[in-house]
Amino acid sequence: MAKPDEISLEGYDFFFWNYEEQTQMKHKVLLQYFNIWAIKLGKYYSVNYFDCHGGCGAYVKDGEPFWGSPIFISKEAENLKKKYGRNISIFVMERDENNCKNLRKTIKHNCLEVEPKFVNEDFQDYVCRLDIENSYAKMPSLFFIDPFGYSLDFSVLEKIMRYPKNELLINFMFDYINRFISMPE
Repeated sequence: MAKPDEISLEGYDFFFWNYEEQTQMKHKVLLQYFNIWAIKLGKYYSVNYFDCHGGCGAYVKDGEPFWGSPIFISKEAENLKKKYGRNISIFVMERDENNCKNLRKTIKHNCLEVEPKFVNEDFQDYVCRLDIENSYAKMPSLFFIDPFGYSLDFSVLEKIMRYPKNELLINFMFDYINRFISMPE
C-alpha cells in the first residue's frame, strides 16, 4: 500500500493524514470495544493495550483535526481511570521513524495524563522479543493490529494467544486482497 499523503494544517507542528471513511469506522469500533473491555477486565486487573501500528496520530477531514488511536485510547484510559479507577498501560509500536516522531508531537500537543510508551519498530519483531509469559501473562492485554497491507506472521499471533487473558483485535482490510487476486502470477 502506498504511504498516505502528509497534510499540513496551520497552527500545528505535525502532519495529518486524510481521515477516510473506513478509518473513521475502524476508530469507532475500536473505541467501543476498548471501552467495554477495559471497564470489565479492569475491574479485576491492571490491563495493557498494545497499538501495534500506531500510524501518524493525526487525521484531518474538512479542515478539522481528528486524533488517531494512540491518542483517543489514551484519552479514554484517562476517563476510565477517573470514573472507575482503571489502571491501563498503553504501548504503541510504529516502525516508521517519521510517523513515530509525529506521534510524539501529537501526544505532546494533547497533554495526556496517560501517556503511551513508544516502540519504534515493527510490532512482530517487538512481540518476538517480548517476554509475555513473565511480564504480561497475568494481566489482560488487548493487541490492536491494523497493518498496512496483509502480511501477518501467524506464529507471532499464536505467541500472543498462548495466554488466555490476551485478546487480538485485527483490522483486516479485504480490499488489499482484492487488488492482488486478479494480478497475473
